[in-house]
Amino acid sequence: FALFFVSLYGMKNILLIGFMGAGKTTFGKKLAKAMQLPFFDSDQLIEEQTQKTIANLFLEFGENGFRLLEKDLIQQLKTKQDNFVLSVGGGLPCFNNLMNDLNELGTTVYLKHSIGVLSNRLKNAKKVRPILPKKDDPSFNNFIEDKLNEREHFYLNAHIILPTNEQSVEILCSRLKNSDS
Repeated sequence: FALFFVSLYGMKNILLIGFMGAGKTTFGKKLAKAMQLPFFDSDQLIEEQTQKTIANLFLEFGENGFRLLEKDLIQQLKTKQDNFVLSVGGGLPCFNNLMNDLNELGTTVYLKHSIGVLSNRLKNAKKVRPILPKKDDPSFNNFIEDKLNEREHFYLNAHIILPTNEQSVEILCSRLKNSDS
């Protein structure tokens, strides 16, 4: 099914966007496997290129410096062959006009969740997120709500918006197929 889908519809790149904790990497790996495409994660690629963790990059260069590394990465990916799945960091589409670059690079898919779902996922996450307050901080939920409200207008520029209840590989493949015809 996946190879037929890619060859028939000339699919190029699928770019997963959304707030931190949305499950972009997990979903992206499943999607890439089902479609037999290579999978990349923007944060992982940046860590490999710099030989530093995202947390250390934030400490060393600040958020603005980190966002420039993201911009450089997207410019590099524009020269890559088509047909890959990429999950990007939650803030990447919101800086340096990168949402437009992502939309040019391929089909963008916003993995949309409620503030409650995101808050629960992030409180239970093992991964360190440099911009998050501590999990026991009373302002944790307010921070997520404020940050999501700040970023969502960028996310809503995605080609496909996939709400929580529709986040399956099969549903997305169907939506991708319908968006190409």
